[in-house]
Amino acid sequence: MTLKTKYLTIYNNLKQNKMENNNEVIYEMRRPKNVWLTFLFLGWSYGSLNQIGKQIFFYLTFGGFGLWTLYVLFTLNSKIKKYNNKIRLELNLPLLN
Repeated sequence: MTLKTKYLTIYNNLKQNKMENNNEVIYEMRRPKNVWLTFLFLGWSYGSLNQIGKQIFFYLTFGGFGLWTLYVLFTLNSKIKKYNNKIRLELNLPLLN
């Protein structure tokens, strides 16, 4: 089952009011605290946002020799919001600020 198919299934269930709560949607969305902890301890940030290719390249270049790591430190919050808003947009849910 592809990611798009999974989102469409969740959307159809929401549309038909079969789901009483949004546990499946919440599971797919990323909590900023969890992403930050995995980044700080394991260097795992892009993998959490389903960008595995970038994550492998991040590891192979040792975080861009530190420069890429500094960039991620300042942009990670906005990337998490963008990822979560993308999911919410596909499901026609209100966007986060």
